[in-house]
This record gives sequence, structure tokens and C-alpha cells, in this order.
Amino acid sequence: MGLSLAFHIIFAAIGIGLFFLMVIAEGMYLRTHSPIYLELAKRWARGSAILFAVGAIRSIKLVSQQSMSEVYALKTNIENTN
Repeated sequence: MGLSLAFHIIFAAIGIGLFFLMVIAEGMYLRTHSPIYLELAKRWARGSAILFAVGAIRSIKLVSQQSMSEVYALKTNIENTN
């Protein structure tokens, strides 16, 4: 579970930073009308879509692992009290 959590935290931080970079690139495009900035923002948009999909799948796995460990802990506590 620790590896999944570390993976999720790292990619979530990259995803958040990527959105700020897209905003900056689009702002530079609006200011300079250079197509390079628009192309850069579009490429980062594709990358952020992939990161979002991977993050959604990993967070579902992380939640299921956490709930399974909580069920195991509750089961262990019930068996120890009897």
C-alpha cells in the first residue's frame, strides 16, 4: 500500500503542476500569438489527460487496499476480544 500511495502522491503533484504550466503557456500564446505556445499547451493537455486517467485508476486501487486493510484490522480486533 505504501508504494501505491507514493506513486499516487508523486503523480498527483505532477498533474497539478502541469495544469499551471498549461495556463502559463496559453497566456503566453494570447500575449504573443506564437503557435509554439499553443502547441505546447495542447501537448501538455494530452499528458494531463493521461495522468488524470492513471491517477483515477490508482486512487480506486488505493481506496480498495485501504478498505481491505481496515476490514482485516476489524476482524483481527473482533477475534482478539473473543
